[in-house]
Amino acid sequence: MDIDKIRRETRGLEDGKIFLNNAGSSLMPEEVTYAMTDYLQLEEYSGGYHVANVNAHVLEEFYEETAKLINAGAHNIAFATSATEAYVKALSGIVFKEGDVIITTSDDYISNQITFISLHKKLGVEIIRMKNLPDNELDLEHLETLIREHRPKLIAVTHIPTNSGLIQDVEAVGKICRRHDILYLVDACQSVGQMVVDVEKIGCDFLTATGRKFLRGPRGTGFLYVSDRVLEQDLKHAIKYANDIGMDMVEKYNRDLSRNLRENLKDSSFSVWDWGNRLSSIVTFSGPGGDLENIQKVLKENNVYFSVTYKNSALIDFTNKNIHGIVRLSPHYFNTMEEIEKVSGLLKSSLK
Repeated sequence: MDIDKIRRETRGLEDGKIFLNNAGSSLMPEEVTYAMTDYLQLEEYSGGYHVANVNAHVLEEFYEETAKLINAGAHNIAFATSATEAYVKALSGIVFKEGDVIITTSDDYISNQITFISLHKKLGVEIIRMKNLPDNELDLEHLETLIREHRPKLIAVTHIPTNSGLIQDVEAVGKICRRHDILYLVDACQSVGQMVVDVEKIGCDFLTATGRKFLRGPRGTGFLYVSDRVLEQDLKHAIKYANDIGMDMVEKYNRDLSRNLRENLKDSSFSVWDWGNRLSSIVTFSGPGGDLENIQKVLKENNVYFSVTYKNSALIDFTNKNIHGIVRLSPHYFNTMEEIEKVSGLLKSSLK
């Protein structure tokens, strides 16, 4: 993995910023940006239908590259404008009736939780959450007990929560689902693009993801109308870019970056809130007494990009941790260890 080449191909790094908000919306490689602008210019001169017809074979590569990324077949892949849309489509493909049960965890994304609540109110579907062990891993014995008691229609697990660096053991859950012949939905919104995701190993029936986070594709939300055909083309370039680098290399490099950042934070007396035996490239922390303001001030003054999550977006998790919010840094493979050390030093200075 050529980090210098990757950084040169990421024009968003040219103004000296240290970009650590990849779990929110990452920086696209210039190859992706060029593909978007070139396609739009073609539509400007020839119209959307003509350009789509001429590029039909290219647009099809989106499905091939996505399949390659997650070890699936092209016929298994459908395009969506967001991870939330994909999640809703997966649920809409399941026929629920009153009394059906969905088993999930305490670490679902807020949009997923809202969808579950809607199913409960409209159809009478019961939502049950499996427990966590003391080390924050999923309690698989409790899951087996819930399955025997409720015979759920669906089990839904978020691979990596948006509000913590925890990596959930989706493969172990998949084995249980296959053994009991239960439908299995995995939200991989934060894991695709930062680590290897293999649907064969996971054993899921549905897996949803976004392009704008660690995969470094274009945003699919907001208000800019671009045809689905264009988004498919652009996301294909982002996926191919990731495949060309190699997700095994990306995962190893990201693991080293995030491990060093966490160690530096702990050495400087910050509270790190990523609990679990395996941790991802999402690093969540707060200052003494839960302070977030001084951290944000120092990071903003030094052109470091980050995000903040408060309790209303992660009510169950933050209540269990007895915290009101966290600062989230999410390094990715275009970051350097020197940047991690610089940011660590800046954060340490915020405590003085």
